[in-house]
Amino acid sequence: MVDIVAKGEQDVPRRESEDVVVLRASPWRRFGKVLGLGLLALLALAALILAFLDTGPGRRFVVNQVESLEFENGMRIGIDRIDGSLYGEATIRGLTLYDPQGAFFRAPVARLDWRPFNYLRNHIDIRSLYAPEARLLRLPKFDVTEPSEGPLLPDIDIDIRQFKIDRLVVERPVTGERRVGSVEGALKIADGRAQVRLNGMVIGGDGRAGGDRVALELNAVPQDNELALNLFLSAPRGGVFARMAGLDQPLAVRVAGEGDWARWNGRLSADLGGTPLAKLALSARDGTLGARGQARASRLLGPGVVSNLLGPVTNVELQSTWENRRAELAGRLSSDVFQLVANGGLDLGRNRFNALKLNFSLLRPTAIAPNLAGRDIRGLVSLNGAMARPDVDYALTASRLAFGDTGVIGLRAAGKARFRDDHVAVPVNARAQAITGLDSIAGGTLTNIRINGDFAVDWPRILSDNLRIRSDRIDANAVIVADVSTGRYTGALDGRIDNYRIDSVGIFNIRTDADLRSTGAGLSLVGTVRARSTQLFNESVRNFLGGNLTASAQLRYAPDGSIRFSSLRLAAPRIRITEGSGSYDAQGRINIRAR
Repeated sequence: MVDIVAKGEQDVPRRESEDVVVLRASPWRRFGKVLGLGLLALLALAALILAFLDTGPGRRFVVNQVESLEFENGMRIGIDRIDGSLYGEATIRGLTLYDPQGAFFRAPVARLDWRPFNYLRNHIDIRSLYAPEARLLRLPKFDVTEPSEGPLLPDIDIDIRQFKIDRLVVERPVTGERRVGSVEGALKIADGRAQVRLNGMVIGGDGRAGGDRVALELNAVPQDNELALNLFLSAPRGGVFARMAGLDQPLAVRVAGEGDWARWNGRLSADLGGTPLAKLALSARDGTLGARGQARASRLLGPGVVSNLLGPVTNVELQSTWENRRAELAGRLSSDVFQLVANGGLDLGRNRFNALKLNFSLLRPTAIAPNLAGRDIRGLVSLNGAMARPDVDYALTASRLAFGDTGVIGLRAAGKARFRDDHVAVPVNARAQAITGLDSIAGGTLTNIRINGDFAVDWPRILSDNLRIRSDRIDANAVIVADVSTGRYTGALDGRIDNYRIDSVGIFNIRTDADLRSTGAGLSLVGTVRARSTQLFNESVRNFLGGNLTASAQLRYAPDGSIRFSSLRLAAPRIRITEGSGSYDAQGRINIRAR
């Protein structure tokens, strides 16, 4: 009798008696057998799970998992049941989409023919998606979410060979009257290929003609030198598209062209309310896309800073090159109010800016704020990193920049903005030749100014309580509250001000200690002011006081522009105030009580 035991890679006989040879199995061979059996067991288990999911209880389990999903924006999916095969042709019954306020879309029956296992090869493969009837109950209202870190253009092939809804019912809450339409199309997006076909129409209310119509055909296949683009959109006033876009006038858009991938020329024309909205010449040259012309985009926006900047007519000159979900941009937008030149990259696969530079010139400052003025105002912004929270390097120059009565001459500022949870922190490293109009704050013009600190921007409010200002006669921190929407600017200096001049009164050295505080009515400046006169011009004041004075008080500058003071103290050779309080309002009225 002979036993076998493996030792190393060879079977080594070992005689235990005259007739017995024993060969013992190697540990590695035993481990290989166990691993192989384990893999077979896992494969068998996976096959059992997949087979179970395609049974009645399995499909019910899948429905329960889908219904338990809740997206970050509050969207949910409801399904009554699934018939057919999960891995091929399935019929979804009772498909309902929800927002946080309830159901907004229903399809009693949706037939899906797909190949889910192709997703393992980064391919969404849908052969057909068909619904005989569906209802849009109202426009959805989703919760506001933080910008997504996921790619805007994911690295995945999408193939929908046929999509169709025979009867799409748009209910009264959407447009004010019940409408009926249909939609069908196809989509194929893959590396180096984009093919889209979409046709939709909505007839007028109560069966009347004249509803929305859209037709889109895009066929871009570079390797076959193919490029075709045609778009037609008719959105009447009160229709589905107009209501969804918030338009109160009819919109018509047409895009057409001819050529191939190597050389294609087209045009875009859009009318709003029967008058021109945009007229652009389009071009494509081996993947380099261009647009040139004029647009009246401000007509689509309500009153505000962006609409003011775009002006009545915006000149457009843009060019971009696309490769692997990355775009290199170069172009210019301009109006009679501003000029913007852009150069740099966007990575839509990683949601990142790649050294995107925006060179900005402001020609009419009143477009930003009613009492903002200036000359040669220019800015350069460089964006790098994640789009949700990029690194923002900036540089700002102005020959003159004025906020109301306060003007800055020869301004140069630079820094890198940082994103916080509820605002943007903008560090400032600035120099200016002079600041004028600060008589009430600094007692006259400041020269040779250096400014360092941070602004907190929560648009349209701009706040700061740590700007250090140094000049020939000031070393202080500035507290600033600005509301660009109303044009109200409030400020105070916290620190040393020498030679503070009050016309017809005298010259003072002042020390301040001020803080920015939040109240129920808004932000207020609160602090202590101490002053000592070094020269009194007014003879009556000098005779009344008997000489130079020292004084101190607690001040509060309120959001309504009024100033209240308390704990007033004053000492001079001929007079002493031991306690005082009062107010000064925006109309110039003074109220004082003193002991």
